Amino acid sequence: MQKQDPLLPGTPASTHNLYGKNPTPDQRILFRARTSPEKRGDTGGGLSGVDSHIAQLSFVYYVRHMFKAKVIDTFSAAHSLRGYRGDCERLHGHNYRVEITVSSRELDSMGVVMDFRELKQLVKEILAGLDHRYLNDIEPFREQNPSAENIARHIFTSLSPSIEKPLKLHEVVVWENDTCCVSFSRDERP
Repeated sequence: MQKQDPLLPGTPASTHNLYGKNPTPDQRILFRARTSPEKRGDTGGGLSGVDSHIAQLSFVYYVRHMFKAKVIDTFSAAHSLRGYRGDCERLHGHNYRVEITVSSRELDSMGVVMDFRELKQLVKEILAGLDHRYLNDIEPFREQNPSAENIARHIFTSLSPSIEKPLKLHEVVVWENDTCCVSFSRDERP
């Protein structure tokens, strides 16, 4: 049995796979357009198997490229997780590590995504409001639990207005320790 394409059920994978066995979604965007044999000028003769299937489906392929720049910073803070029912419900602290990634399809006139110094300064301004604080006492954590997830979202939403087009704030990753982290990003696909 011939392997089927998971994106287009009933379509043999070999008919349109230009990027190897497992193209990533960023490597392939597909537009499916079925047309009748008459509109294609296909009388049914001379096209076999794979060729016939290619004639029935029209694809537009392009490789989407993206440049990403990342800075890493740290802050120390205490918190307690309300309703946790365990050690983390008690007051405790972390030396958080934060990774901020911006992305762009284009480079600026110097050939960079964004000046690292500028991005580091923006991140430092946000983290200054969290550093050496009891997070439960500051907004938005008076109402929200100051979990790593909510901290990542807070940093993302605080930093996002400072990132100007064509740049996009791609992702914020918050590490509580060397083995545990969460990330927050906004999926803007339709």
